[in-house]
Amino acid sequence: MRLYAMQNQASVHNEDFGDFDVVDGAVTVPDAFGAQLRATYVGGKQAWENEAERHARLIAEELERRRDPASLFDTVERLTQRLAEAETSPRRRPRPSAAE
Repeated sequence: MRLYAMQNQASVHNEDFGDFDVVDGAVTVPDAFGAQLRATYVGGKQAWENEAERHARLIAEELERRRDPASLFDTVERLTQRLAEAETSPRRRPRPSAAE
């Protein structure tokens, strides 16, 4: 079972299953140990999530970010700046082909 850490974890240890290193925020553990980890809460929040839960959470966070008017304004402003820069930058002429 592959689980993703909700807090910064470098490794996990279990007497029965051994030590596992968390790499890029995730760890692959036996299913029985994974069930124990998924039942772990720290400060009232789940400490580990599986791939489906992580995917759903990331999508929800992205949708919430897109609903934020300030975020939308910033994105439009950056696009406007890029368009203005592209219009004022010298344009390259295409090289003539060998046929021309």
